[in-house]
Amino acid sequence: MKIYIISLFSVLLLFGASCKKPDAVVSIDIRIKVFNAKGQDLLSAPIVYDKNNIIVSHIINGQKEIYSEANANSHKGFRFMDGGAGLNILLVYPTLTSENTSTTLIQLGTLPPDTIKCEFTRNGNSIYCNKVWLNGELKFSDVPQTNTIPRELTLVK
Repeated sequence: MKIYIISLFSVLLLFGASCKKPDAVVSIDIRIKVFNAKGQDLLSAPIVYDKNNIIVSHIINGQKEIYSEANANSHKGFRFMDGGAGLNILLVYPTLTSENTSTTLIQLGTLPPDTIKCEFTRNGNSIYCNKVWLNGELKFSDVPQTNTIPRELTLVK
């Protein structure tokens, strides 16, 4: 009987040790293209807006916090990415707080800021941005919880 209990305990211990938690997924980034009324990309050559005249701020506990350009692994602030065909895209990371929403302000040069509001869904270790509003207008709702469908907005300035 002792051998049976020890064997059963060993199998359960090995089984428990072999189980691993799924990797966390953070899918919250928002891709923003910026064009003028003529359809010209304002983030590519000749560049009108770059990291020196774009201000990205997040509203946290009622206070505006300005974020600088993020590194490639950061989930805060913003960075530029190649959109192909000579197009640049502004990649913005909304701030994750204990709340399920965030508000991000994007100011291009001296223009009034645009407001992006996001709603998050938390599923185990993963976080997804499933609703996005641009200046109060719902742009994305119930985005599938994958990394394959980008949340992409277009600003015309």
